[in-house]
Amino acid sequence: MVTSQLPIPRILVVDDETDICLALSDLLGSEGFQVESVETGAEALRRVSLAHSYSLVILDLGLPDMDGLTVLQRLHVQDKTLPVIILTAHGDQKEKLATLQHHAFAHLIKPYDRREVLAMVRRAVDVKTLSVKAALAEQALASTEAQHHQEQKRTQTLLSESEQRLRLALQGGDMGIWDWDIVSDRVIWSEEVARLFGVTDGPLPHTFKEFLPLVYPEDRNMVAQAVRLTLGDNAPFVLDHRILCPSGEIRWLSCKGQVIRNHQGQAQRMLGTVQDITRRKEQDLQLRESELRFREVVEAIREVFWVSNPEKTEIYYISPGYESIWGRSCSSLYASPQSWMDNIHPDDRVRIRERAMTQQVGGHYEEEYRIVKPDGAIRWIRDRAFPVQDKTGAIYRIVGVAEDITAQKRVRHGLQALADASWRLKGPTLFRTLVWEMASILNVKFAFIAEHLKEGPPRARTHASLQDGEFADPLEYSMAGTPCEEVWKGKRSFWGEQVRQHFPDDPWLVQWGVESYFAHPIQAMEGTVIGHVGVMDVRPMVQDPLWSGILEFVALRSGVEFSRLSLDPIPKRSP
Repeated sequence: MVTSQLPIPRILVVDDETDICLALSDLLGSEGFQVESVETGAEALRRVSLAHSYSLVILDLGLPDMDGLTVLQRLHVQDKTLPVIILTAHGDQKEKLATLQHHAFAHLIKPYDRREVLAMVRRAVDVKTLSVKAALAEQALASTEAQHHQEQKRTQTLLSESEQRLRLALQGGDMGIWDWDIVSDRVIWSEEVARLFGVTDGPLPHTFKEFLPLVYPEDRNMVAQAVRLTLGDNAPFVLDHRILCPSGEIRWLSCKGQVIRNHQGQAQRMLGTVQDITRRKEQDLQLRESELRFREVVEAIREVFWVSNPEKTEIYYISPGYESIWGRSCSSLYASPQSWMDNIHPDDRVRIRERAMTQQVGGHYEEEYRIVKPDGAIRWIRDRAFPVQDKTGAIYRIVGVAEDITAQKRVRHGLQALADASWRLKGPTLFRTLVWEMASILNVKFAFIAEHLKEGPPRARTHASLQDGEFADPLEYSMAGTPCEEVWKGKRSFWGEQVRQHFPDDPWLVQWGVESYFAHPIQAMEGTVIGHVGVMDVRPMVQDPLWSGILEFVALRSGVEFSRLSLDPIPKRSP
């Protein structure tokens, strides 16, 4: 007589990552399973061939000696009743479909959820247990009549238990089973399906035609076409679609099926499962929306947001700001991550390479360096980065933000130059230096320092004037009908745009194509207005405290110098 006593379920873990093997061994061992682990596909096949006593194989697709899909196929050849759960870091949908088509019991993704793994392992072991018990039942049927009678009772008990276990497994996984007689167009559903469909009163659909109206209207053609392809071309029936419950609720279902054909190859029946995946779909949608919001934010900011591996051999993400600041395409950086380091100025490259490899993983990385653009232009960059850890505490990502601080560097340098000039220089040299640094800091085409003449109508004479990078000769001009007239009255004059339209009689604005104007009065020690400093540009300006501060500083220093020179006259030149 064949005994029905079954040994403790043995599970074989096939993975070349020691940490994964140990973690699974601890997890499953605590649940009463006997766990063994191997690192190669060849060793896994050898052990399964020696003894068909494993209840389950947990298989990684990325093995060092052979393809995981090949191992899956060979395991099925050796033992068709042996469940194989794929646990891999690969999440490609095509790969998932391929494993399920080659008889994988389930396809899970690393990093895994412990509860999900335990639930799937229990269901797989239950399925294997049922197959073993069925085999025992078949052996019993071959024994004597007495044994046959006794084992028949045991078989009934086993079948009852298996139905109960299957029902519990289906309920736990929000799953149901369906059986479609294609010839008569009659569908039989397991009792769990009513709950999945949200049907509380009345029968479930008896035919495929009655089932289609339950499908969400936008998905009906897709479902009907998938069924036609499966019946006609023997294509795999694996499909996610929505249904419309009688209450109006929309749910997501995952359907899988297999066609049974007669010896002429004609489709007779179609068997399959249906699972409620609404929660998973909602989580996927939330994740996609979160990723979309993230991209909208990082692609709108001027800074460059980047993500790499700690070794700097892969770039996982680079925001579009990279193209405007670096002058190179994002695709070129994805293809050649080393180009980030290659674009750093040679004098800064060694320092940044060393600190990027040592300080970024520690979360203490903030560096300033120069880059060289394809046109030879040099930009200053401030780069900050911090590490990202996985569940085990291992650093697997570096996230950083790089910003262009060239303008800040230029301002800092210019302010220092202004301060130095105000102390060291005097007379014409001082005025020319103040004008030069003012134009450089503010990045404008025109800058000047002018003295107001005392007699007659409002007129001014420049002491220093810069036009598009070149110093111009001293110029005496009338301020009437120009934006300078407001400064003559002791006010600051700001025109952010369209200054030519407001002062059409000013010939210099028209001749030079000036779009914007900003000037500040120069006052003598007693407070009277004796001149003004100003900047002009062919682009619009915005009011900025930095601009106001710089013009005020230059006006103050020029007023002191005018007083020192006692307003020595400069030879006049007509405009």
